[in-house]
Amino acid sequence: MGFKFSKEPSCIIQQEKQYVDNQMSLLRPTKYFNAGKALSAKYTLLMTMINGEVASAITNTASQTCHLCGTKPSQMNNIEDVVDLNVNEGSLQYGISVLHPWIHMFGCLLHIAYRLEVKQWQVKKNEKHLVEKGKKKIQEKFRQCLEAFERYAEDVAKLYVREYGWYDMPMSMHKILIHGHLLISSAQLPIGQLAEEAQEARHKYFG
Repeated sequence: MGFKFSKEPSCIIQQEKQYVDNQMSLLRPTKYFNAGKALSAKYTLLMTMINGEVASAITNTASQTCHLCGTKPSQMNNIEDVVDLNVNEGSLQYGISVLHPWIHMFGCLLHIAYRLEVKQWQVKKNEKHLVEKGKKKIQEKFRQCLEAFERYAEDVAKLYVREYGWYDMPMSMHKILIHGHLLISSAQLPIGQLAEEAQEARHKYFG
């Protein structure tokens, strides 16, 4: 196994994919004997801990195009058409990383909220002030929601103890319900941006 710190152009990603495939092809079953019986364990490795950029590169797909069905962003709202498209069965093996979709879907909702007055994906120059106005409005509501979240979280914590006091509260739940509002307000960046997976740690270094 080797480590390489570099940016992620398609050629490098494809080279690494080929290297991993070659290494997997060298795997051999583990054979052993137990109570006079011969046992054999085969290994199947799945390349699923990859982000969308890597999935696009190893499937030779444009970064904003679905690597499963080939749909482009301008076509994705045509639901009746895209549901009938053939899916590349081979691309299903790469699964989906939950981190980036979570961030992108939430970002999508925010950008929709910012644009509710203009109702356009591409904003004209003379309408940008309306989008900025919507953005500030949403940000202010988030600040108000933080205060409501503190009260709500405490109520949930009390409800938990009242209903399930016989089962000790997990530490993760405690942090969210009791200290969540403090963690959110003290974070220098939105929580989602501070929760990158380990494999993304060096990605930001070269970003």
